[in-house]
Amino acid sequence: MSPIEMSGAKSRQRGSSLFIVAAALIAFIGLMGLAIDLVSLYLGKSEAQRAADAAALAGATVFVSTGCTSTSAGCAASQTLAATQAVTVGQTNLV
Repeated sequence: MSPIEMSGAKSRQRGSSLFIVAAALIAFIGLMGLAIDLVSLYLGKSEAQRAADAAALAGATVFVSTGCTSTSAGCAASQTLAATQAVTVGQTNLV
């Protein structure tokens, strides 16, 4: 190739790196947005699990403190109290 032909090829490529960088930047920003959304999804899931665990433990604590640990007929009041306590604790741990 002669120097004249090479200079024409070089001038056609001028500025193409700008488009490549711009496209890569747009893709990178899109992936960052996706990563942020996934992190907030996992965070919400773990907060919901933590709230459910706290509510279940609060209900179980009522059963243990009242001495009703088996399925006997006299545990109806303890069941109502445990359910109320679980709901109360569950509502204080909002996601």
